[in-house]
Amino acid sequence: MNDTVQSTVTSVDRQAMQKLADTLEMETRKKVQKAAALSLDERALRKILFGQLLVPKEIDWCRESFIFHAHHYGLPFGLKIHKNGPCGTIAVVQAFVLRHLIFDEDDDDNYKRLLAVNESERQNALAQALSDIIWNAGEENQAATVLLPPEDNSSKPIGASQVRLNDMTEDGILYQFNTFKDLKQFIKKKLHVFQHEFGYGVAFFLYSVILSRGIENVRSDINDGEKTLLTESEKCSQELINLLLVGKAVSYVFNGILDYDYKLQKPLQQPLYGIDKRGVVGLLTLMEHVAEGNYTVGSKLKTPKYPIWVVNIERSFGVIFSCNKILLNDWKAERQFHLWYYTGLVSQTELQKIHIDTLQTYIPKNKNDVEPLINHCIRTKWNGVKIINQGAISR
Repeated sequence: MNDTVQSTVTSVDRQAMQKLADTLEMETRKKVQKAAALSLDERALRKILFGQLLVPKEIDWCRESFIFHAHHYGLPFGLKIHKNGPCGTIAVVQAFVLRHLIFDEDDDDNYKRLLAVNESERQNALAQALSDIIWNAGEENQAATVLLPPEDNSSKPIGASQVRLNDMTEDGILYQFNTFKDLKQFIKKKLHVFQHEFGYGVAFFLYSVILSRGIENVRSDINDGEKTLLTESEKCSQELINLLLVGKAVSYVFNGILDYDYKLQKPLQQPLYGIDKRGVVGLLTLMEHVAEGNYTVGSKLKTPKYPIWVVNIERSFGVIFSCNKILLNDWKAERQFHLWYYTGLVSQTELQKIHIDTLQTYIPKNKNDVEPLINHCIRTKWNGVKIINQGAISR
């Protein structure tokens, strides 16, 4: 009997057996993927981002990814920004990328090394930056969640007429990680998904950050049932920028909690929540200059751990930074120094150098003296200083 069975098994076509095994494996994978997808509250996720509209009006926002300039372009560390909508998200990621490229190595000439960064270095920095932000959002939950497309179509080009955000959440697969090491290894392995030229790289990243924080936590952070993470014009709200910078989607940029109205001399009906921890990178905004005392960025974002700031100029975002790590830790270093300004716009072909002299006071040449808007942002950190812009300034 055993000989008969053995003979029968031997006679089975091996290719047919392999095909059957592959089919069973594919069916199992589909079941696992479907189970993961069912755990995602798709409508709530889209609503917290886009509001009642649920899908964006501008399909270009959905097609943005994290793509570096070509090496011969002269800005090999730089991520390209094509549209204003997702520029805030890309600018924050760019700031974290710079943090790793500039300060992970102890080098006497960080600036020179930055301009000579190779492909492996910038890919590693991007994977680290995405992981940092996702993990930071999920830190309180002690877990991070990543939403990605099914493996069989993660690199499939998507034409403009085919863009549907519903497909992202309906077909997307959830992955959860309980350690930063595992998250980083996974992001590095799947980095091509976030970088695909016609993919949803920025959107998948943004969804992952929201899911890591938790939709209910994001709602609680915002503390306003009508607000969403994108504005009506589909630009990044302050809540979204804060979520990316410090892991919480709070509405304000001052330090800590405000529960008293000092102008009216009475307690607020409900407390206002600001930034509760020092940022790895910081934020400067033109709004503080325009508001003239009615809008103040607190020290937790003005004086971050590293001398890198996301700058918000009328909802267009860029990054300014120093390659001197001790700039914010030694007052002597702040006497005279320079910053580098990167806008991410494809029209920028070189870093813009800005010299800061805190020993001299800015005196307008005349009442019609017009300065680049970036100067006003810088003076919200270093009040009244003399600024010399070297080269053409974008804004």
